[in-house]
Amino acid sequence: MLDVLAVIPSRTPSFDRKWVSRVFAGVKTGFLLLGHPSTEVFINAGSSRISIRQDGAEVPLEARSYIYLPSSCERQHTVVAKIRRDRYADFVAREWDVVTQFLEDRLAANGKWINPPKSARRASNKLIQLFSARPRGLVMPQTVVTNNARQAIGVLPPGKSRGLSKPIGESGNITADWMAPSSFFTRDEILADPDSIQVAPGCFQRFIPAQLELRTYVFGSRAISIAIRPRGKATTPDLTCQDLEEADFSLATDFQSYESKLVALVKDFGLSYAAIDSLVARGRCYFLEVNPNGGWRWLPPDLQAPLEREFRQLVLA
Repeated sequence: MLDVLAVIPSRTPSFDRKWVSRVFAGVKTGFLLLGHPSTEVFINAGSSRISIRQDGAEVPLEARSYIYLPSSCERQHTVVAKIRRDRYADFVAREWDVVTQFLEDRLAANGKWINPPKSARRASNKLIQLFSARPRGLVMPQTVVTNNARQAIGVLPPGKSRGLSKPIGESGNITADWMAPSSFFTRDEILADPDSIQVAPGCFQRFIPAQLELRTYVFGSRAISIAIRPRGKATTPDLTCQDLEEADFSLATDFQSYESKLVALVKDFGLSYAAIDSLVARGRCYFLEVNPNGGWRWLPPDLQAPLEREFRQLVLA
């Protein structure tokens, strides 16, 4: 039996085989790469046989701990669907998704999941996040989800101001490929073309000029926060996606009370690990979103090391 089975989309740059092998050196580790061209699936309902082969070899599916990185929802957009840029791409992604959910269901009782896929999928839902944060005492920027132009501009303060618009679907690699993770909007822009947002609900949020962004990593009952400070005026609304080379990073040790609320929220979602994005403005913390299996490979190496230690301890405990 494996100690750790890492279930990862093969196109994921942040958590690859080399990284998992290094962090979990000394323990028996296996990999299940979803959507990899060499992956072959054989499921026989009559004999209850499940066989997954990669690079010609059988993938052991029995493990003490399972890690699913990045968030489970991203498994729908694997390298198979990405390479085949034709009308069957969505079909291919959906078919792999059905297989993946079946494997999750079959393996769920075998060992410990970091994170349980169903919990991660629920926690990825931005609407559930918004309604779960407030009972934990977390403050958010004024936010609405709507496809009505008048309701959208209602989050803006009087006068000339701008807000943030975000998709309510999955972010990360998916939105980076197909749409902006977030963008600025003004009252005039929305009213000039109200039909542009009628096609689907979106997230509209009041823009808060922040002193810093806070990325908090929760490992069970422990939390580590990283402060992200832009060196100049940020050119994009989402610093962690766009302006990493123009920012300074450091451990943040002054937010224990706020971190305790985040730990409680992560526990509410049934997760043991998560990365939470927040803003700090005028001494106040504003909750933005939960990333159920968010990464940290984009941080400076000296800040990655303590996170890797905590993650290894969480999985192997």
